[in-house]
Amino acid sequence: MATMPKKFNKEDMLEAWFKLEEEKTPGFIKDVERRYMEWKKGLKLFPKQVNIRKKRKITQKKLQKVSGIDQSDISKIERGAVKNLTFLKFFKYLDAIGVDIDFSITNKKQYGKIITTE
Repeated sequence: MATMPKKFNKEDMLEAWFKLEEEKTPGFIKDVERRYMEWKKGLKLFPKQVNIRKKRKITQKKLQKVSGIDQSDISKIERGAVKNLTFLKFFKYLDAIGVDIDFSITNKKQYGKIITTE
């Protein structure tokens, strides 16, 4: 069974939650990743998030310090030029600009509904 680290941050909590869900429902993580990739394909996400970042006066350099994502990767993400945007990097970016991320399980076969609010 997955255990929570003694000292944890949001990233650790998210990873532990995914592991617990995977234990309860084998294939959960792959299903979330597959759905995330499908969702990402048809989405023009980052113009909205870039506007949020700029409105909050967060530079890419400041975002790098807060999120731990290299500034060059942030630039690629925002331009839509990143090839493999992982869920974790996506989560770090949104968390660093102060966008809430909500997960809900809507039925036994549908996982990882991602909702951004602003």
